[in-house]
Amino acid sequence: MRPAETRLLDLRELRAQDLAPVLESQVVHWRDRFAWDCRAGVQTIHRMLEKRLLHGRALVRAGRPEGYSYFVPEGGTAIVGDLFLRQATESGQQEKLLLESTLNAAALHRGIDRVEGQLLYLKQLPSLQPALGGTLSAYPRVLMLRRGPTGSRPMGRANGMRYSPWSDSLLHEASELIAATYRGHVDSRISLLYGSVPGARRFLVQTTQHSASGQFFAPAGFVAREAGKPALRGLCLGSIVGRGVGHITQLCVDPAARRRGVGSELLQRSLSAFRQAGCGTVSLTVTASNSSAVELYGQHGFRTVSTFPAFVWQRA
Repeated sequence: MRPAETRLLDLRELRAQDLAPVLESQVVHWRDRFAWDCRAGVQTIHRMLEKRLLHGRALVRAGRPEGYSYFVPEGGTAIVGDLFLRQATESGQQEKLLLESTLNAAALHRGIDRVEGQLLYLKQLPSLQPALGGTLSAYPRVLMLRRGPTGSRPMGRANGMRYSPWSDSLLHEASELIAATYRGHVDSRISLLYGSVPGARRFLVQTTQHSASGQFFAPAGFVAREAGKPALRGLCLGSIVGRGVGHITQLCVDPAARRRGVGSELLQRSLSAFRQAGCGTVSLTVTASNSSAVELYGQHGFRTVSTFPAFVWQRA
């Protein structure tokens, strides 16, 4: 018996209904694995498929789509938004074929000099061969979960800091804080959004207003200021990503205010807000090499449950 033929197709060659079984499997996968509800994001993908606007590749076996990966061009950067297969292979060969084809399609897209992505579905980055050469770098990241009630209550005024709830009026100040915090940080190599004030602003707008991966939860957002000084020193934001599941989308502290308990206090306040909203589980992602952050989250009851790759391809 001949093995089933495997092909890679441009997503724009498919109708939305062709990929519907794969998208339905994706919703079930993330619900069963982490209790995340990704239906809103999947519905967005479905709409883009209907309009033939989604760039990427579908993996088809025996005439039936089994997986897909897509990218979104943003200026000179293409962001690989996702990769999913209904059934993973032990060898990882299908994952490799799908991601490599998507990476090469993104690199060949007009005006693109950089491709980046963070793919929770994968355990590690396959050995890829970019068609245009260039440099491909991988950065392991971890998904951490915290289950159960918070272990302690927020302290109030901690170490001369004042804490207040998040407000959209803080958008510019928060953008400046993120850009300053991540200057020279590994995360600014993973995502260009962290490398500048305009980029950080786009990240915040996406997180607070347009996120397809969860619903922004303003009560879990807090900022810290040093008493008598106007500049923000810390920021924590959160979203609801499933029934009873919260997610820390951003936690950063100005380098000048570190080792004073600011990050811990902000995190406790967010956890308390999630608890009051009925969230028994809170998740977050962090770059594995950011040992101080991993240690902080561990002290607050977060445990690593999954490792996944972030990657960056840069044209030579």
